[in-house]
Amino acid sequence: MKTSDDIQLPDKTSIEKAGQVIRTAELISEEYKKAFDQLSKWANLYAIPLKHYQISIKLRLFNMKKAKKDYLIGQRLKRMPSIIGKIRRFPDMKVTRMQDVGGLRIVVKTVDEVNQIHQEIVRNRKKDEVKQFKNYITQPKNDGYRGIHQVFRYSDSKYPKLRGFNIEVQIRTELQHCWATAVETLGMINLASYKTGEGDEKSRRFFLLASGVIALKENCPVPEVLKDMTEDAIRKEMIAIDNELQIISKLGGVVVATPKKKIDKNDFYYLLDLKVDPKGKSQIKILSFSQEESTSAEKYYRQRESETQDDHSVSILLIRADNFKDIRKAYPNYFLDVKRFLLTIREFLGKSQ
Repeated sequence: MKTSDDIQLPDKTSIEKAGQVIRTAELISEEYKKAFDQLSKWANLYAIPLKHYQISIKLRLFNMKKAKKDYLIGQRLKRMPSIIGKIRRFPDMKVTRMQDVGGLRIVVKTVDEVNQIHQEIVRNRKKDEVKQFKNYITQPKNDGYRGIHQVFRYSDSKYPKLRGFNIEVQIRTELQHCWATAVETLGMINLASYKTGEGDEKSRRFFLLASGVIALKENCPVPEVLKDMTEDAIRKEMIAIDNELQIISKLGGVVVATPKKKIDKNDFYYLLDLKVDPKGKSQIKILSFSQEESTSAEKYYRQRESETQDDHSVSILLIRADNFKDIRKAYPNYFLDVKRFLLTIREFLGKSQ
């Protein structure tokens, strides 16, 4: 485990300069490679405040009588391709002010539980630590995304060099999580980041309508652009889009060949290495590391991110969790697992399995 003295924290000016290089330099240039490596090392420092918040939030959930573990919680570092994509999409954005480099995801069964957990977490944080709150359940995003987002400013005295690092906490219901998983999964299959506005318009419309279906099922507001549509109108439009694009078939047809990998019960860090082949089987490789091997895990993660930065069919994720089963449940898109989403949508559309 790193101590505060071990941390080599680059100054904000050098990180902002690296971000500017990422926006303008050629991918094959030495300047770009150096900037990529610097940003990658900076992003990996978020593992420390991430662990702090995961432990703290788990304690709050335990105190809420959720010791039976009827929730999922996982943490992840934002992938370098996602960081780079965000830097390029927002040319005026300060890189050091990004709020989702380090993220925690909590998945529960009901909207009431989402609200309870949100209130409990905020109530037990210092006032200056709570930076931002957005309720995308009462006011869904224009693309249909739903959930509650909180941003906290790390202020623990154990690592003073990292004070001010932003950590994002996402709280979702299982159905909201299934929707987001399906969006990411189709994006992996079609090599398009639908969640950032890329990809074809009709596929994005399909998921917007699907968000409305799930909102109705949870007795919550639908996205604003759907508020005047009847359930029958939503159903007819989804069927028309699916008949043309075969979205349901695509989501249900991809098989992941998962290599047999013995996971030690003492492992804490998991590196998921997914290679997507839209025309055949996709492959996921799994590496696990103990808590003492955290430095090795981060080093290998940086190496793979650098090696695959230009290959959009590869997706790398480094996660910390108590056990591997929770990883599969909290990040099912890396296993291309969208069964519950498909079940919900097929039921609504009246389509057979």
